[in-house]
Amino acid sequence: MALHINSATTERLALEVAELTGESVGEAVRKSLETRLVQARAAHNARVAAKMAQLRHMQDNDRRPGPLGIFTERDLDADRSTL
Repeated sequence: MALHINSATTERLALEVAELTGESVGEAVRKSLETRLVQARAAHNARVAAKMAQLRHMQDNDRRPGPLGIFTERDLDADRSTL
């Protein structure tokens, strides 16, 4: 698949990177995209990890008894049935 750059600014940047690095324009663009992809994946993984931590925290809080730790007779019966 061919890549056509329709932005003069983007084309200028690609040419400048290629000139400074001694790479072809295609290689300069590829390496730049690879670098950006690594950064984007890391940011995405950090967001997913933060959301997972929030969900784990919510699950942990959901398993605790209420603020006063009040149990009913039914709770005690349920505990006895597991013995």
